[in-house]
Amino acid sequence: MITLEDVSYSYKKWIGVSDVNLRIESGEYTYIIGPTGSGKTTLMRLIYLDLKPDSGRVLIEGLDTNKAKRRHIPKIRRRIGMIFQEYNLLEDRNLFANVALPLHVLGQPRKEIKASVDAILNELGLYSKSSHMPNELSGGEQQRACIARALVKKPDIILADEPTGNLDPITAYDLMELLDQINGRGTAIFMASHNYTLIRDRGHRIIQIQEGKLRT
Repeated sequence: MITLEDVSYSYKKWIGVSDVNLRIESGEYTYIIGPTGSGKTTLMRLIYLDLKPDSGRVLIEGLDTNKAKRRHIPKIRRRIGMIFQEYNLLEDRNLFANVALPLHVLGQPRKEIKASVDAILNELGLYSKSSHMPNELSGGEQQRACIARALVKKPDIILADEPTGNLDPITAYDLMELLDQINGRGTAIFMASHNYTLIRDRGHRIIQIQEGKLRT
């Protein structure tokens, strides 16, 4: 589904990733673990087409993203949901509007958007909070809102960048259970973490990254 071949990317003052080879199969749940600054977020951004590699190739379902024109990027991103550690909810919009945003970007009709957003908020236990602003939600509710925003466009894969980083242990555990349920329905998940204790016994593939290099 997603393949990285000899991928390297450097920032002005440091190396992001170096000579990365990685394959993520359809429906697979993969953890990438490493300390802050090891290259986890860079990998996520390369897959999400926020960055293009300095060398090597990123293939998404066989498509070489190096050859993708700017106008094709939104179409490719339809297949990818993104969950951030910092939530990245728009503070001037309520929960419903935040979750609906990706569908507006895709140009879906308002009636379909309402049905899709209502359904995903109900599934994640957030329907009663639809009109709440982000600052009226708990940390766990904000993170579930991010998951709802990622899921609402029915992606093939979810990229989760340190999604438990700002959560207390109980809420983090609940989030991990929710991600397992999502994966059980066939959605691939690629999750970055620095918390080995949280992921070690969950039965999914674990890849280590250090100073931009994968350790398998």
